[in-house]
Amino acid sequence: MDSPSFSFSLSSPSPSSLSSISRFMHDVFINFKREDTSKTFVSDLDVALSKAGIESYIDYHRHNGTDLDPELLEAIEEARISIIVFSKNYAESSWCLNELERVMECRGTLGQFVVPVFYDVNASDVRHQKGDFGKVLRATAKEAYFRSQGKEKMKNVLSNWSNALTQAANLSGLHVSNYRYQDELVQQIVESVMRKLKKESLFIALFPVGLESYVQEVTDFIEYQSNKVCLIGICGMGESGKTTTAKSIYNQIHWNYMNKSFIGNVREVCEENNEIIQLQQQLLLDITNTNVMIHSIASREMMINNLYGTKVPLQHFIL
Repeated sequence: MDSPSFSFSLSSPSPSSLSSISRFMHDVFINFKREDTSKTFVSDLDVALSKAGIESYIDYHRHNGTDLDPELLEAIEEARISIIVFSKNYAESSWCLNELERVMECRGTLGQFVVPVFYDVNASDVRHQKGDFGKVLRATAKEAYFRSQGKEKMKNVLSNWSNALTQAANLSGLHVSNYRYQDELVQQIVESVMRKLKKESLFIALFPVGLESYVQEVTDFIEYQSNKVCLIGICGMGESGKTTTAKSIYNQIHWNYMNKSFIGNVREVCEENNEIIQLQQQLLLDITNTNVMIHSIASREMMINNLYGTKVPLQHFIL
């Protein structure tokens, strides 16, 4: 079987140019203290996740009491990933702490991923419950449980919270202090979630052989042309592995982009079914994340032209 060969060219931009498990109903559950972050960081994160096609469950309601309601427990259990936003006043909320305790239980029993984010709070303070964070934590346990349920209950709850905080803070997390701008942190979280979900990766083969060197050659070329439009041709005989190679390249680079599309077998689709409309529709759906049916060829072409300037690893192959 002949190996595929590559041709590379550059052009200036122009207008014409996790296996899912059934029990997981949500991609992401976000645990956060409403007063600290909801108006800025969590709201921005929710928008960014949505644009990336990631469904998040966020509870914006104020709650009284300490017992989590059944709907919220179900939302935690049915999420593939939980993002824990530790903030300065996080330990003031018994509700957040009880959510965290349940999240860490689900991590152990259901295999849920947990992504801790440290937003204006030191990870060490969270891990060891020291400083003001620790003082507030103990005050919260006393306020929520001591008067109503006694000292023993308070001690048990505080122990459970401390264990959950330590476990979560020991995980690999993201720190707002490491980023110049908040939107950089948001982007990093989205990319981390996408990697864990693996929902955007294309299936290649169970045992791909001989791809690594070809893929590395192309990805290296793309890396050095980050500010230009790259046109990459993959040439070869039929059944020589062109599509497999293209998919592997896509899987390597698409994490760096919010917008992406992979369209394969273009010639066959157009020749057999005259489905250029379907392909254009799929391109717009992938990149804009909106499923709007546009029947006018002129309108579709205008929308595609309006994508000019969008950073996207568009892989459009005529195979």
